[in-house]
Amino acid sequence: DLFSLKGRVALVTGGSRGIGLAMAQRFAAEGARLILVASRMGSHGRLPGTLESAVEGIRRAGGEAHAVVCNLSDADARADLIARAQRQVGPLDILVNNAGFGKFASITDTTLEQWRSIIAVNLDSVFLGTKYMMPLLAASGQGAIVNMSSIRGIVAGPGTGSYCAAKGGVRMFTKATAIE
Repeated sequence: DLFSLKGRVALVTGGSRGIGLAMAQRFAAEGARLILVASRMGSHGRLPGTLESAVEGIRRAGGEAHAVVCNLSDADARADLIARAQRQVGPLDILVNNAGFGKFASITDTTLEQWRSIIAVNLDSVFLGTKYMMPLLAASGQGAIVNMSSIRGIVAGPGTGSYCAAKGGVRMFTKATAIE
């Protein structure tokens, strides 16, 4: 069945809580095998304990899930993540680029380091995930990429400049990727 997730392998970034965890739980309920990924990128990174808790919850509900901690905006780490994921569960069918965070401040109060950190997690990680996963997803014959953006990718608000830039970038990158 084209729409069945039974037996398909999904890698979900930002899968330790929130929307990412909810997606992973639903995928597992539909029979997907999961790799949940959390990022260790400074003070905003996910705690491995939170990730382990998410994996254990899916397993208790009868699903299959594996945990990986990875710097998602590092190209070498991303390539290693793919190799480890395939060794653990086999060929990948679905990539969910969900990892993200925002630190809201006015443009004049946003440091270049904060700007780059938000862009790295919210946009660079989507590029790298897509770049390294596209050939594998194409080979699966049923590959799918889900890129999570935000209303802030469409509508700006005060103190959201860097987050809006990142999420708007995700929207346009996704459109360009679909064309390719």
